[in-house]
Amino acid sequence: MDDPVADALGQLAAEREGVVLQILELEGNLDRAKRRVAEIDDETASLERVRDELNRRHPEPPG
Repeated sequence: MDDPVADALGQLAAEREGVVLQILELEGNLDRAKRRVAEIDDETASLERVRDELNRRHPEPPG
């Protein structure tokens, strides 16, 4: 005998599982993106320090 409520509950459970998996994937992507932004910020700061040191050692003559 078919039970439409049981069928609907099963479909909702399967859909919920799929959405939870999507959330976990998105959270992983977000964590990786945050780490990359931090790496870029570190690289930027390092390059700016190098530029500042070079400018300090070898200032450009007044134009």
